[in-house]
Amino acid sequence: MYGTMLSSVLLHQKQADFIIENSDLAKEILGFIKRLDKTGSVAGGELEDIQKHLTLEDDDSPLVAALKLRLDEERELCSILECDTRWNSVCIMLNSLVKAWDEVKELLTANGEAGRLNGIVFEDMQWLNNFLSVFKDETDLLQGQNYPTLPYALLATIDLLEHCDPVLLDSPAQAVLRQRASAGVTKKLKITMDQKIATFLWPKYRHLPMLSEKDRKEVYDKVRELLSAAQTTDPDADVAAQPAPSPPKKPRLDNRFDKWCSTGRENGLGELDEVDRYLLSGSSTVQVEGLLGYWQSEFESPTALLRNLAKLAHRLLGRPATSAPSERVFSAAGFVIQERRTRLAPELVDKILFLHSFLKNTNPG
Repeated sequence: MYGTMLSSVLLHQKQADFIIENSDLAKEILGFIKRLDKTGSVAGGELEDIQKHLTLEDDDSPLVAALKLRLDEERELCSILECDTRWNSVCIMLNSLVKAWDEVKELLTANGEAGRLNGIVFEDMQWLNNFLSVFKDETDLLQGQNYPTLPYALLATIDLLEHCDPVLLDSPAQAVLRQRASAGVTKKLKITMDQKIATFLWPKYRHLPMLSEKDRKEVYDKVRELLSAAQTTDPDADVAAQPAPSPPKKPRLDNRFDKWCSTGRENGLGELDEVDRYLLSGSSTVQVEGLLGYWQSEFESPTALLRNLAKLAHRLLGRPATSAPSERVFSAAGFVIQERRTRLAPELVDKILFLHSFLKNTNPG
């Protein structure tokens, strides 16, 4: 990094011949370059050493002093601390900066470093924070572990795409950011049939108004196909009872999906099979935390009008929308299997992790 720039400086100043003729000076310059020749990311301690190395000393030769001054001018471009940071961590830090903007500005001004804020427009930073906060909210929903998350996948994807739609009052930079975010959502969040069916199995959204008529028909037909196959292969399969999770303590994040809720009945659905009976049922306000309990009650209902749908719901709604739950299990396993506990049997590890997850979910406090 520094070594490459130093070589360029030396060549532009046409000092190469002079250095070759003066071997002692050449050794001094080469030693100076060697300590600065660092490629890739620079750790914090190394960066501090480099900055100290650029400090002028009384015994510096004129050429070394000139090089230090020149490099110090370019230091902001060359000594950038790099690290891999998850985008949601950046979002959290940005939100904290927006909230503490006045304090940060006052502190930097008091330390004579107000120049660090040059080029930063608070209104733009605030807009970016508000724009990214929706992505973080959707991510939190999809990574939950106390409720079925798969029904949220379709809702969150469409909501994010709408969030990225152009707005007339956007600046050119904001318009470009929305466009890039929309392309990223389209590329990374592929809506699958399982996700559509999971949303269909949430009574609030069973009419799937966020989809086109063609897509809705495909979902209904696929559900009928799955029900028919299930009746043929295992018509009497039982469904284990699922404990109803405790209601969430935090404010709900899914209220913005209310525009797609099913509030009435639809006519002209043809022959009344289980799918049609479900579509024609009265409006339901069941929340996602009570979704498994809802389908368990339908399975145990004496009328058994939606029993096969209940079986499908219990098979499908247990699938997580993201890999976050699996990652949490692996993280917990890292604390169980340690240097002094390497001979634990796999079955015992499995039981320990099961109890850990069960106790954590039933006693969140």
